[in-house]
Amino acid sequence: LQAPGVDGRRKPLTSIPRAAALYVKHLRRIQPNGPYLIGGGCIGGVIAFEMAQQLLAAGELVPLLFLCDSRLAQQDGPTPIQLLIRDAAAQLSTDVRFKNSVAIMNAFEEARRSYVPARYNGRITLVRCGTKNAVPIHEKDWARLSENNLEVRVIEGKHSDLFMSASEQLVRLLNEAVEATGLA
Repeated sequence: LQAPGVDGRRKPLTSIPRAAALYVKHLRRIQPNGPYLIGGGCIGGVIAFEMAQQLLAAGELVPLLFLCDSRLAQQDGPTPIQLLIRDAAAQLSTDVRFKNSVAIMNAFEEARRSYVPARYNGRITLVRCGTKNAVPIHEKDWARLSENNLEVRVIEGKHSDLFMSASEQLVRLLNEAVEATGLA
């Protein structure tokens, strides 16, 4: 699934429910009925959460909601993505793809700030970066929304490690979560 605006022809979406509805529409073209295994990383995890909500509301089964270091609300200060964009902006300011990416990231941050999630009637698997001893606020947010039906797996390191040096760990955790559904 590709976010509107990547191509530079359409405006990026600034609403989590609208983005989720668009992705559910595309998903159901390929697989009209569940069960659905849904997942996403970063802001994509928040969109995946809303997709799962919409699918459940439509009477579908969602035995796996897999979130990768996803945060519902932005804590104080810039996000890791915003820091990366700021650092790269001077070098890439004329690159059209970069400008489209900045517009999408800004739109998604606007969407995240205005999103009011509902309680989730299902299990959530959250893979987060950090240390095992720390319990960041976003973990508490997901626990509250899932009424403590939350499995947390920790990959030691920073957010940027999740899709780089820790990618093998992430794939292993995803495979374990899929196998646990009994649908693999």
